[in-house]
This record gives sequence, C-alpha cells and structure tokens, in this order.
Amino acid sequence: GAQTIHVEDVIAPVISWMPTDSLISCEDSIPDDVPEAMDGCSASLTWNQEDTIEDGMCEGNYTVFRTFTVTDPCGNATDTTRVITVVDEIAPTISWMPADTILSCDAALPEDIPTAVDGCSEDLDWSQTDVYQPGDCSGEYTILRTFTVMDPCGNATAATQVIEVVDNTPPAFVNFPPQVNSPCNNVPDAPDPEDLVGADNCSQASNLVIEQTGQVTIGEGCNYYIFTNHCFYMFIIIFFHHIQN
Repeated sequence: GAQTIHVEDVIAPVISWMPTDSLISCEDSIPDDVPEAMDGCSASLTWNQEDTIEDGMCEGNYTVFRTFTVTDPCGNATDTTRVITVVDEIAPTISWMPADTILSCDAALPEDIPTAVDGCSEDLDWSQTDVYQPGDCSGEYTILRTFTVMDPCGNATAATQVIEVVDNTPPAFVNFPPQVNSPCNNVPDAPDPEDLVGADNCSQASNLVIEQTGQVTIGEGCNYYIFTNHCFYMFIIIFFHHIQN
C-alpha cells in the first residue's frame, strides 16, 4: 500500500545575530538595528518589534526594552530583548547672555534674563545670584550677577554678567547764596560750609560732605570756593565779591 509521510515544521527560527545592549545620550537617535535569524525549513521569516519604555529619575533618563520576535510561516517563533539605556549627562547651552554694562547709580538695575537650549528637555530652571563688591564710595559698586540654568537631570551651566554702577553726577547746592555786588568797604563774609545744604541723585543729603577745601583770590575781592562730595567728584562754586568803586 501507499505510505503517507507527514512533514511538520515544529522548530522555531534561530537568531544568528543580535545587536548588543547599549548606553546612549538622550540627544542621540534610538538605534534601529534589526537582528538576523535563520530557519531550517523556510527563508520567509517575519519580524516584529515591540518597545517597552521605563522612565528614569528625570526626563532625559529612561530605558528602552526592545523585544524582537521572529516567526516562520508555521507559527514557530523566537524572541529576544535588547536593552537600550538613555542618559542625560549634557548641560544646557546658554544661547544668549546680557552684556556687561555700566550704569548710573540712579538708574534701575537691568532685569534681562539669558536664554538657553537643551537637547533633551524644554523644562529648564533658572536661578540668579548677585554678589556686590563695594567701590570707592557709597554711590559706586559692582554687581557680579551669576545666572545658572539647570535641566531636570541636574546638569547645569552658569555665566556671569558684570554690572558696574558709577556716580558721575556731582551734587548741587540747594541754598548757596546768589552772586552779590558789594562796595569795597562792605564785602560780605563767605558762606559757612556748615550752613549749606546739598542734594545728590544717589545719596541722601545727610550723607553729603560739604567742606571748603580751597580759597583763591582772583583779582581784587574775588573769592573762589571748591567743594567735594562723598564720591570725591569735585564741583566748583564761584562766589564773587564784585568791588564797586
């Protein structure tokens, strides 16, 4: 009689090459290597890929578990998993920084904030620290303003803006007596510095030092007085005794 031989394929394909586990930066593309397999009964194999993502401690850190399954026409299948670890170890880059500046002591301090970019996150955290360095007087100082930008994984970049505050405007007298014309036998006394009141754009009147530091006779009966303020800026008041003959 006739002999019936049943041939069945019950052997799953064998994976002959598998991409290795890898550690990559969050700025890099996820690798797309596909394994290779062979089967003793068929060359027509079907591949399936499934990713499971496990979040890390921050936005830029996570792990991809990539499972490859290869199936032959008879439904025999083999699977294997590749582990792709993604890390964020790159600090943000400051793309724009306010320039160093010099401004008057009565001007408002700048409030410009830098901008930054990050390859793995848009959620960036800014902090600002000001360190004051005194100048030669109360109206002058320097601010070292340090901006620090940090991504969710703790990578940080810092940059410093130098703000120099200067007092270039001398104070002015509020109650200095006006110029007078006097006969030569009735020349008025010069004002006492203690009776004078000054005003300044950067200091309170109580902080101003008004003193006579010089007196020069310019011709007959003309007195020349020089006063200084707290920042050592000199200004001049000419008090004329105009002699009338």
